[in-house]
Amino acid sequence: MGWRASGWITSLLFVLSATAAPPTTQPLPVHLLVPGFVVRELPVQITNLNNLEYAPDGRLFAVGYDGRVHVLTDTDGDGLEETAKVYWGGKPGEIRAPVGICIRPEGIYIASKGRISLVKDTNHDGVADECEMVVGGWKELFVAVDSLGVAVDKDGSLYYGRGCFDFTNPMQIDKKTGVAGWNRQQETGTIMKVSPDRKTREIVCTGIRFSVGLQFNRDGDLFCTDQEGATWCPNGNPVDELLQIVPGRHYGFPPQYLHKLPGVNDEPNVVSFGPQHQSTCGMKFNEETKDRKSFGPAFWEGDALVVGESRGKIWRCPLVKTSAGYIGKPVVIATQDMLTIDCAISPKGDLLICCHSGPPDWGTGPKGPGRIFKISYADRAAPQPVAVWPAGPGEIRVAFDKPVDEAILSESKTLIGGEYVRAADRQESMTPPYVVVTEQRHTPIANIRVSAQSLSKDRRMLSLSTDPMPWRSYYSLAVPGVRKVGEKILSSTVDLDFMPTGVEARFQTTGAQPEAPAIWLPHLDSNVNQRWTRNSSEHERWYQELNQKAGILSLRTALDLPGKEATLKIESNQAFNVSAGTQQEKSRTDGKTFAALFTVGMAGAPVPIELAFTKAAEQPLELNVSYHTDIDAIERPIPTERLVLPWAAALPLAPRNGLAPKPTGGDWARGKSLFFGEAQCSTCHTLGNQGGNLGPNLSNLTHKDPDSVMRDIIAPSTAINPDFINYRVKLKNGDVLAGLVGAEGDDRLTITEGVGKTTLVKRGDVSALSPSDISIMPDGYKDQLGPEKLKDLITFLTEEPPKKK
Repeated sequence: MGWRASGWITSLLFVLSATAAPPTTQPLPVHLLVPGFVVRELPVQITNLNNLEYAPDGRLFAVGYDGRVHVLTDTDGDGLEETAKVYWGGKPGEIRAPVGICIRPEGIYIASKGRISLVKDTNHDGVADECEMVVGGWKELFVAVDSLGVAVDKDGSLYYGRGCFDFTNPMQIDKKTGVAGWNRQQETGTIMKVSPDRKTREIVCTGIRFSVGLQFNRDGDLFCTDQEGATWCPNGNPVDELLQIVPGRHYGFPPQYLHKLPGVNDEPNVVSFGPQHQSTCGMKFNEETKDRKSFGPAFWEGDALVVGESRGKIWRCPLVKTSAGYIGKPVVIATQDMLTIDCAISPKGDLLICCHSGPPDWGTGPKGPGRIFKISYADRAAPQPVAVWPAGPGEIRVAFDKPVDEAILSESKTLIGGEYVRAADRQESMTPPYVVVTEQRHTPIANIRVSAQSLSKDRRMLSLSTDPMPWRSYYSLAVPGVRKVGEKILSSTVDLDFMPTGVEARFQTTGAQPEAPAIWLPHLDSNVNQRWTRNSSEHERWYQELNQKAGILSLRTALDLPGKEATLKIESNQAFNVSAGTQQEKSRTDGKTFAALFTVGMAGAPVPIELAFTKAAEQPLELNVSYHTDIDAIERPIPTERLVLPWAAALPLAPRNGLAPKPTGGDWARGKSLFFGEAQCSTCHTLGNQGGNLGPNLSNLTHKDPDSVMRDIIAPSTAINPDFINYRVKLKNGDVLAGLVGAEGDDRLTITEGVGKTTLVKRGDVSALSPSDISIMPDGYKDQLGPEKLKDLITFLTEEPPKKK
């Protein structure tokens, strides 16, 4: 398949797609929340990119939103790829809306609308000459992205994601008959597997909404990011996720417990990214290989690196594998003032991110200007934050891996709390256009006074005395003035967030007086504790004593698990007692392992629990804890947020009530008449069960911000909906068509130019196909309708029908 060119002909056909960007004095839109890093922009001018990946030979490949594949190289040796050439231009309509890349010896796999392609350079001249469809032929979704993410396992099987059938209607309920069309045998909303010979495919799991990043880690386990944010799905999961993909499992879209789906349980996430509408996209495992170094400090090695589009975030996610699954947490390390789509790790261990221009959710589309930034770990002597935790209701501690200068004590710290608070909220510059985001931004926030601060003797731990924390919620801490000992000028502000969760541990050595002080641990699992407190000097000293001496170890926490009762499975290399209230049980042993099954009633509030060990000297503790509930029999690891510190168990939850929706001031009934009448909106758009399908379904606009809906109407080309990109199609006979492009089998395309005007053309008759930066929606509504009618139309679209009196 495809066509081939070589030599000087190639240099004419494949022209430069990027040029050196002009120098700028404007600050870069990337803000690091940890010290020691520098950010540089690749000096190229290029359209919006959806994927980045380095090949083993060091070349950087970038997949454009417009379907082109670029190869970027550093020709002048300054560490920045400044030259970009089109590696694959493709046949018209071949790669549409690509989201997912995997580089293999046989070529580059790309996930896109209707197919998974393999782009190959068969003559090894540095330019691809073939594009093979590896798998495809399914009926494309008219709305939403089609296939997303692609990965290959060690046996050569290929995996990819399929977007859900209808994100506004998870059960696919027919509005006329009320019958649900969803079933576990359909390929939409799944992760798919294709055999090594590429002849058969099968469903791996269901319940996926939109899996964007898809990767195997070094242990051979498959993970994906899943964009949830389902504010219009009652009781559905509202936040984005990092999931471990286990064959046969269901991942909650549609929610099992809401629809009583037979034979499945909703699989919990490994990491959740809140608050809502982060739009998690690209993901890479920060693992050193023979071809590349890992990114950042040594203790970041093995983390998952995840980028969020709509609110411009980069997280590192420390992960620990247990016998029951993975335990993880999100740590924000950077924010961006652009839509961040994907990331890649260079051979030298730099992190690259590609960003779209324009506002959330959609940006400027395939032809909009994109940017690439390279983040380098430049100062390895800079002190890095290791952990932050509440040592009590009025004390916060921050551990660093290296000593910090005492100048840190002269800077004021900022501590705030609330259900929707996260690190570096002050840096967030983009607001997704949803009512729930506006409401959450106006939810009550606690400003907590920091009354005193001190450094430990080794200057590696900062202690803050504060007013008591009022809620069992999230807290954000900004620590300015972080710099190396003796450094006089440069300093950084470190942004951290935490919850009053974890375990209160106390180790009393035999015969010691007085009582030993308590120390905070992030979890009951000993492997999690060792990993997540690594490089904390306080914890290093405590573990040294625990592992070498005899004594009594007590671990106290409070469980906040789902269901009416939970059964803990506790395994250790040492004997223990476990108790909750008046309940108590001793461990039993088979001569090798001590274990207990302990059932706890969940009464709607965290239940205090304690484990006590009589520990021998020179015997490091090993402890594994998992659980199952009365509503889910699968054994699972306990998420960190489900372990509440004993003193915090009695705290109330933070207020969640936001602002009441602000009325738009229009007339709902007149707006409805406009929608189905004069404005002719229903000709192209569906609302409820009425209307056309030439444009997006508008049934969920009651969850969107009215101002953003107004923008989409009067300036539709400001943000291009990726599901409805307008293409210019030039035929070999000279005719030019413009409209929405879809596939009709392997050899034909449909071009929908307007209502009732669809043209079927052969792929071979198309000489050029290029996306437009002009929306297919007309832009004259502001003048056509006028301000009062527009207000009525916005009221109808964004507000619920008025109640009948």
